[in-house]
Amino acid sequence: MMKVSVIIPVYNVEQYLRECLDSIANQTLKEIEVICIDDGSVDKSLDILKEYKKFLNLVIIEQKNAGAGAARNAGIRIAQGEYVIFVDPDDYLASNCSLQNLYQNAVKQDVEVCGGNLVENRGSILYSDFPARRKKSCCFIKSEKIDFEAFQYPFAHQRFLINRHFLLENNIFYPSYKRGQDVTFLAEVLINAKQFYAINESVYIQRTGHKEVVFTKEKTEDYVNAMYDVLCMAIENKLSELFIIIAYEIQNFAQKKWYKQLLHSNEWELVDKVNKCLSKGIIQFGCEDKVQYLMKKETLKEHYSLIKKKKERIDQEIGKADCIVIYGAGVWGKKIFHYLEKCGRLPKCFVVSKKEINHKFIEGIKVVGIDELDSRECLFILGSTEKSTQDEMRETLLGRQYNNILDFDFDILNYLE
Repeated sequence: MMKVSVIIPVYNVEQYLRECLDSIANQTLKEIEVICIDDGSVDKSLDILKEYKKFLNLVIIEQKNAGAGAARNAGIRIAQGEYVIFVDPDDYLASNCSLQNLYQNAVKQDVEVCGGNLVENRGSILYSDFPARRKKSCCFIKSEKIDFEAFQYPFAHQRFLINRHFLLENNIFYPSYKRGQDVTFLAEVLINAKQFYAINESVYIQRTGHKEVVFTKEKTEDYVNAMYDVLCMAIENKLSELFIIIAYEIQNFAQKKWYKQLLHSNEWELVDKVNKCLSKGIIQFGCEDKVQYLMKKETLKEHYSLIKKKKERIDQEIGKADCIVIYGAGVWGKKIFHYLEKCGRLPKCFVVSKKEINHKFIEGIKVVGIDELDSRECLFILGSTEKSTQDEMRETLLGRQYNNILDFDFDILNYLE
């Protein structure tokens, strides 16, 4: 009997695909099949898949590009395993016994769903110490059965092993959205399962910071519609925490991606639809102090005008600084670098808190640990959008008597760049 079907949507990932497939080939659980759906790749991904047919019980499906959700659905329909798990081709399993541990616990605990912990690979450095807001969605503190009503986090679908018959009996598939379909899928899975078994060990490594998703108008609206679907699920199933989490997710996405598109269009129907749903949930859950409505057209224009003024102030601070340091070498640190580059002001260096630095240089600029700095006259720009992380950065700097700190309003990058 096939115990687990590993389903991998593949699209132009020749650089990382071998590491992904090797992590599966080395699993101690041998009764597995690997279903790879090549989603119209134009690089050497398909050739690599064919190469691995010698070593793996591997099925290859070729299809025109239709997105990861459609590719995963194709895998579900032909899978033979008792359970399925979804692995992205630029990620990999955490250990050789990841599948065995998930499967054995799922069977022993007689559950439809079993999940483990997720670790992030940031430039080959592995991180599992997440900020408080993300910790619950990536890590389980102990091994135990968890009611979804007490959990309400529909993120990181890749770390869950799911009973295939359960999916088919409940007609649960990924929606056709190009973005956000994984959140909608996992929400539906966990709501229907009602509970799952969690194991307190790392099972999945997610690579981050190696690519940037370009949000076209279609992808943007797909993502918002996916989150809207989850809002509706939260209201229907009386899940207040899920409602608040997804409302925050929509607001965060709007600030980073969507508002900029709305400024240049007159398509506000989706905004109105989401706001009506938010209003319904706010009334039902009494959470008006925790949920924000999306900005309407005139409010957004006023906000945009205010950001322009903030940009002028920040540009003045940058212009008069003797030297500049970017605190943080992640995605937003790099965005600040490119902003400074356009201003004609290159930073002295990137600074990171952790000593284990993988990249010594980024964009030709040196990366150093916080304890290696010797200049107290530099202007420090905090390279994070997370308030909790910004507060930690500020505390670290002030504790070392670095007082010249600039709050960079990331809306400047979201709207004006």
